[in-house]
Amino acid sequence: MEIIAKYPDTSVIFIDASNCFLGEDQFKEWVEHKATSSYYAGKDNSQCQQYAQYAKNVLSKWRTRISEGQFTVHTAHIPNGENKANMDMLIDTLQEEDRKVFRFGLEHYKVHDPMWTATMLKLGAECGVNQKTKSAYSNQKKLEKAFEGAWEVEEYWIKSPALPISRIKASLKDFIETTMETEGRISISKIYEHLKDAPFGFMPCNYSAFAMGFLLKEYVKNGKYTWSDGVSSDELSIDKFKEMVDEVIKLDNTPNSRYRDKYIVTMTPEEKCFIETTSTAFNVSKSLCSSIEQARERIRSRMKEFAFPIWGLI
Repeated sequence: MEIIAKYPDTSVIFIDASNCFLGEDQFKEWVEHKATSSYYAGKDNSQCQQYAQYAKNVLSKWRTRISEGQFTVHTAHIPNGENKANMDMLIDTLQEEDRKVFRFGLEHYKVHDPMWTATMLKLGAECGVNQKTKSAYSNQKKLEKAFEGAWEVEEYWIKSPALPISRIKASLKDFIETTMETEGRISISKIYEHLKDAPFGFMPCNYSAFAMGFLLKEYVKNGKYTWSDGVSSDELSIDKFKEMVDEVIKLDNTPNSRYRDKYIVTMTPEEKCFIETTSTAFNVSKSLCSSIEQARERIRSRMKEFAFPIWGLI
């Protein structure tokens, strides 16, 4: 194929299904039905819809013949093309090509079709964090099966390092910790981009939200981290985490220039103790002093309400 010869390092896969053409008779039939449908438009809607369906049926039959017919696949590895007798053989070939790049991809686990849509992202993240499937995820026993050996297992990436999910977790953990050491925080978009890259290849779907919840649950539950949008901070609760995952995956499908990135922020034991003490001593909600900066401002505000210095109480 000329395009492969011109770009030998291309990652594009070309599928040639031209052996199964529509045919002149079928094309004429489709044209007649479409023309008749157009003729009845605005005059007889019932006839219009009926002939439109006739035209659609012609294409549906062609599609069926294509799926049952022969394909020729051209890739950088097979530039001269390789014939595949049917759709099943084509899918096998595409999966083989996918594994060469995304060997730890979630798509290698079989789950139901709704998991590949992006309609229940918050719920997916919550189920992943809690390791409990419910509602639309309750019938997804294959989700637990996919993470077998890691599901409800502490430090699974250490105990079973060969598991695909363990390989993802180990890479992600190293990436997060390295970023935290230098920046003290990491954005959810950086995490998502890391998971989208090879060899993982996360896609904007419910399944990715579930996996992100599972992979990041330790950061949500251990109390050492807070949430921030760069302006305000708060406790890194499951609700905040769900919003982060929901936003960043939706952003992949529908870019939004007004999106403000959200961060997971590290907190030392001393910082956590200071914030907890400030909350108790000055009767301030933790959500209003979830960072050192916020705690400082709350102390300053409360100090102005006192008619005497704190040391005078000792």
